[in-house]
Amino acid sequence: MPHVSKYKLSGSQVNQLSQRIVEATFSIKNKKNLQLFFDDLLSTTEKIMLGKRLLIALMIESGHSYFDIRKTAGVTDATIASISERLKSSGRGLRLAIKRLQRQENIEALLQRFGNAITGSIPRLPRIAYLPRVRKPL
Repeated sequence: MPHVSKYKLSGSQVNQLSQRIVEATFSIKNKKNLQLFFDDLLSTTEKIMLGKRLLIALMIESGHSYFDIRKTAGVTDATIASISERLKSSGRGLRLAIKRLQRQENIEALLQRFGNAITGSIPRLPRIAYLPRVRKPL
C-alpha cells in the first residue's frame, strides 16, 4: 500500500502540489498522452486505489447497495462509507465526472467493465488459507 512520507507538509504545500497535478493533467490534450502521464506518475497500486474510488462513486450514484459494491470492488464497508460521505458533503467534482461518464456510455456497461477489470486484477487466496490452524496433541 502506498504511504505518505513522515515529513508533514503544510496546508499551503498540499494545495500547491494538488494544483500542479491539476495543471499537469489539464495541459495534456489527448487520452494516449494522459495515459502515458498516469503510467509514469502512479504505481499500479495507486491506479487501482483511484479506480476503485471512482467505481465506488459510480455505483453509489447508480443506487447500488453496499453488498453489490463490496462484491464488485472488493472493498470494505468503511471504504464505501468514506466515498459516500464525500459525495454527500461535497463531491461536486466527482459528480461532474460521473455525469460526463454517464453521457458517454451506458453506466451499467461501464460499471461492468470497471468491476471486471478491478476484481480480475486482485489475486484471491485459496480457501484453505482462511481455515484456522489446529495443533495436534502431543
